[in-house]
Amino acid sequence: MAIREAPTRGHSAVVARLLLLGATSATGFAPLGLWPVTLTALALLITQLDRQPGCWSVFRSAWLFTIAHFAVGLNWLPHAFSYQDELPAGVGWAATFLLSAYLGLYPATALAVAHRFGARLSLLHPFVLAASWIVAEWMRGWVLTGFPWNQLGMIWLDVPPIAH
Repeated sequence: MAIREAPTRGHSAVVARLLLLGATSATGFAPLGLWPVTLTALALLITQLDRQPGCWSVFRSAWLFTIAHFAVGLNWLPHAFSYQDELPAGVGWAATFLLSAYLGLYPATALAVAHRFGARLSLLHPFVLAASWIVAEWMRGWVLTGFPWNQLGMIWLDVPPIAH
């Protein structure tokens, strides 16, 4: 039986970096509209994922990123829960985290699929990534009645040359 090693400080730094990148990536959506920050955060995430050894490590890293991304993007949700008098205050925060964890499964799966099928074909990797991301966003909008909030293309709404 192998003894599992405790996470190192380097591991904690990677987790913190992924959470920070995910949180800042949400600033590209309204009302801030900092779309260059979103694109930069995604590029840094993809660079980080390219160094991962396998699909599961890519999935876990991407999931951390997307949990933070959706948690910041859904920051209005706890306020909406506060209008329910019978609910404790923490329910909104718990619901936001759980919904973020669920929504994060879609892009994390897309990134793991892209790593699995696109990593060996480095020239095709961007196309595999784009295709898997599109399918994941579509699925997120339809599965279990869907929740198409903050789809990546929405960062372009305030950029008329691209949005048109």
